[in-house]
Parts: sequence; structure tokens; C-alpha cells
Amino acid sequence: MNIKISNKSEDCCIIPTMKFGNKFKFVGITLKRQCHIDLQKAISFYNYESCEDEFLYFKKTTENGREHRVLSFNLKENYSREDLRVVYSKAFKILKEKKETKVSVMIPKDEAFVVESIVEGLDLSNYKFDKYLSKKDKTQITFNLMIDEKYSTLVKETLLVNSNTKFVRDIVNENASSMTPKKLESLAKEFSKKHKLNIKVLDEKKIVSEKLGLLHAVGKGSKNPPRLIMVEYIGDKKSNEKIALVGKGVTFDTGGVNLKPTNFIEDMKSDMGGAGTAFGTFRACVELKLKKNLVLVMSCAENAISSSAFLPGDVITSYCSKTVEVKNTDAEGRLVLADGISYVQKNYNVTKIIDLATLTGACLVALGPSLIASLGNNKDMINSIFESGEKVCERVWNLPIYDEHRNLLKSKIADFTNLGGRNGGTISAAAFLEKFVNNGVDWVHLDIVGAAYSNKEDNYIPEFATGRGVRLLVDYLKK
Repeated sequence: MNIKISNKSEDCCIIPTMKFGNKFKFVGITLKRQCHIDLQKAISFYNYESCEDEFLYFKKTTENGREHRVLSFNLKENYSREDLRVVYSKAFKILKEKKETKVSVMIPKDEAFVVESIVEGLDLSNYKFDKYLSKKDKTQITFNLMIDEKYSTLVKETLLVNSNTKFVRDIVNENASSMTPKKLESLAKEFSKKHKLNIKVLDEKKIVSEKLGLLHAVGKGSKNPPRLIMVEYIGDKKSNEKIALVGKGVTFDTGGVNLKPTNFIEDMKSDMGGAGTAFGTFRACVELKLKKNLVLVMSCAENAISSSAFLPGDVITSYCSKTVEVKNTDAEGRLVLADGISYVQKNYNVTKIIDLATLTGACLVALGPSLIASLGNNKDMINSIFESGEKVCERVWNLPIYDEHRNLLKSKIADFTNLGGRNGGTISAAAFLEKFVNNGVDWVHLDIVGAAYSNKEDNYIPEFATGRGVRLLVDYLKK
């Protein structure tokens, strides 16, 4: 797909309509000047009424023999950003089915949020993980946005963020046998070299020698050894604020000795979605040259089963010397995150932490698909992330952490356990992570288990990996 600003009128165009009472009108253009046909007259043949979810694709030949093809659809009177994303996503799919290759896009209103939302709806819909398909759909559409050049930066930045959303989709969809901790290290090194960023990687030997006991435990059962990957970006040398984006990178989760059953294990290549989302967000911020100081942390391991795998009942010493009783080897994501959180605080002097993880099935039970759970110690951060979620429609809902949740982690043989039980599982998992956050450091935990992966296509959200979280956090960090 190619989306660009151009006043060149193509033979195919998108022209929305709006309904006023029993009548409708086309919006956004001077019709005869742009299309050279009387659309109101041309469309009367089709009994089009501009109703909700009504789309009309029709052809009209002008007096000089030129064929014009028009796609019309209804816009609500007080349409939202999400209304625009959804309707232009549907428009894209119709035009792709019709094999259109060049399309003019008439913008209904000369406002930045309208332009941004339309670009998101069109571009984010143009995704399919077809790497392993023998037959690929090679149809490409060029969209000419009929807008002023003043929006050129906005369009460019929107497409840039979208490209990193698609990057996350790609790496999460990739085979777990290919997207290993070492492969994530390679991708991070490649990006760091391109943008001249400082990168630090702890391989399995350094993880042991520097005593990251939790990360080591989760990864030691696999032939693909663990990695702690950290990349630093200094976008504002005058600021003392430094934000760590810490992602759970379990590249495949068997559940360990507490083996996951059929109908749960099949999608576990997506269990590195937290690290992927952190990586995609970080990439976007660097490419946008945001005036922020960021540290990307990907805490990566494969939770496999073997004679060397960690066991239920083990007591493990973390990087910060706190001990953890393993109640369940399938509660491994919080272990790799904990060592990543501890390490970045000690070695990078961060002031804020946002961690991301496909952490708990309990989050799906509590909030359903697509919603992200937020928990943390800073209400301003939580509220600001919530506002960004509403804006980009990657919605976030805050859950509390009380002492009764913290008490679920009590252990008789260690400082605490890694599992709080069935009830309140999302909260007790966050309460576990909270124990590794230093005093004075602002922290928000985002459980993206329902948001990162989808079992069905939904407009511009594809089936399988969604990339949700990138637009959310980029918007938050831009603020």
C-alpha cells in the first residue's frame, strides 16, 4: 500500500455521505470539480439512503467516455476517531476485493484527527501474515489523500507508527522456533546499529554470573538460552526523566513442568507479545525522534520442558536477592519481568517503568478480549495512559492492588511465592511485580494478554497478533 497526499483525481474515489433527516449529502469535496460527474444524479438509480453500514460501489461513464468508480458510505453526524478507522477499514477491504489499484480519498473534514484516523483505518487494515503461504495476494493500492500539504508530517508520522505496529504483528506471528531470544537479540542489535544506540545484552553466562536467578530458572530448560536485552535512547539530554519499557519475552511457553493443555498451548508463540510491543514502541519513538529518554528491556526466555527445567517447589534467588517459591512453573512471565525490572533500576537510573506482558488468563476473565489491564503506583501515569487508550481505541482499565492481594503471595519457605491462586490472578501477579519496584520509581504494569492476540479479524485488527499497545504508548509518550 502507498498512502500519499496528492490532488490527482483517480478514476476510483472514496466519497462519504452524511444523512440529515431523510436526506443525505456527499461531504468533503466540490463534487463536479473533482469527479466531473453529478453524483447526486448518478446515485439515484441505486436507492442509496446513506444508512449505517450501507456501502455502495458504483460505476458512471462520463460524456467523454471516461469511467469513474465511486465507493460511498454513511458517516455518523458526530463521528469519532474510531468510527473513521472502522469505516475506512471496511472501504479498504471492498476496494481490494474490487481489484482497485489507484484511489482518490475525499476527506470529510479538514481536521488533523480526521486525517490521522483515516490513515490508520486504511493502512492498519493492509496486513496479512502470509510469509508461509504459497500463494500471496500481491494487489497493492495507492491512496491519494485529497488534503493540504500541511498534513504531510502528520501522515508520515502516522504511517511510521503503523509500520511499527505491523512489525510487532510480524515478530509475534513468527514461528517460535525462529523467533528465539537470540533472534530478538539480533533484531535489537540491527536496530541499535542503524540508529547508533547503546545496547547491552546479557547472554546465558552473564545471566548466571550476574545472578539473575529468576530469568535463568525460566530459560534453563531450553536449548534456546535466555537473553536480557537493553537498548538506551537519549532524546532529551536536559531531562533527568528516564523511562524503562520492560517487556516479557517468553518466546514459547509450554507451561514448563506444569504443562499447558491442548487448546491453550497452540498460541504460546505469542507469549513474547510484551517484549514485542515494548520493542515496537521503542522503535517508533526513536524513529519519531521523541524528546524522551528511554530504555528498552526485553527479558527473553523459552519456558521449555527438559531434565534441566525448573520445578514446582524450587526456591530461587532473584537479581535483587529476594527469594521466590515456585508454586507453578506456568507463572513464569512475572519471573522474567522481575529480574528485568530489578536490573534496569540498578544499572540505568530510571525514574519510571512501564512493563508489558501477556501475563494472566485471569485478565481475559476479568476484562474480556481486547482490553488492557493497568495496575501501578502512580495515578497520573495510569490516568494519562487511560486517556491515550480512549483516543487510539486501545482501551485500558485500571485495577487496584490492596494488601489482601499482596497477602496471597505469602510463603513459609521463601520471601514470597510466584502465584497468588485462582481468584484475583491479574492483581496478585501485579502485586508480585510490585515487590521488585524500588521506592521513588513510578511504575505501571500493563497486562495485554487479551489485547495482543485475537482469534478473529475485526476491521483493522487482524486475526492472530494485533500489535495493540504500540499506538497507545506512543501517544502517551508524545504527551
